[in-house]
Amino acid sequence: MGLPLKIAIGVVGLAALLTTGCSSGVGTDSVDPAADIASDSTRALELEITAADLQQIDATGQTVGIAWEMQTSVGEASPVLWLAVEPVEQTEITWSTDDGMKLYATTTALQAGATIEIASETQVTLSSSYIFENGAFAAGSAGPVDQVTVQVDTQGIYAFGLSAPVVVNGVRLEAPYGAVAASPNESISMAGTGNVFVFLTSEKTGTVLSQIPSNTLRIDMTNQTNASVVFDEPSATFHIT
Repeated sequence: MGLPLKIAIGVVGLAALLTTGCSSGVGTDSVDPAADIASDSTRALELEITAADLQQIDATGQTVGIAWEMQTSVGEASPVLWLAVEPVEQTEITWSTDDGMKLYATTTALQAGATIEIASETQVTLSSSYIFENGAFAAGSAGPVDQVTVQVDTQGIYAFGLSAPVVVNGVRLEAPYGAVAASPNESISMAGTGNVFVFLTSEKTGTVLSQIPSNTLRIDMTNQTNASVVFDEPSATFHIT
């Protein structure tokens, strides 16, 4: 066993591999992370792992999963795997808690193992509402503070959720991190919480999860931007130091 895998608040650096599953709504671009993410809302994770531990994780066929909790006005949202990162010796992940978010609609059934396929999406700002009609979004009026609200004015079976841009070692992508089923004429407000989860996974980015795994580390990043986490290889779990 090598030295612990360490995750800490950091700055984006080297290249990394992502295991993506979404056939729509996940894109990648090389960017300057400092220009892409607003500093006042930046959150970041830095992953460090030894070559020996990389080999052991690779032997299991798993990657490092990152999930971001989404809350809604109609109950618990279905968790969606925001990132599945193929770890290298240094992997750095950064995102904004409020900039660049999108509201999306999907006809994907929210069953465990399904991959979110985005049917329609629109750029959003917090505290705003949007109308979904005839398969497309239109701007509405102001909504609940620090949330995004959708008014469903269409027939059909849709689920809605939020996606957010994230930079992984200088490569920018957008991926969904939560979803909730909706009925016609229903109004739903949603927002990301401060809870971020780190765990090993065999799923791909954009996969609907039945639940957050029990051996998951939860990090509350609402009021903190610094965290130090170690990976315990025998138990295959993450711990804050």
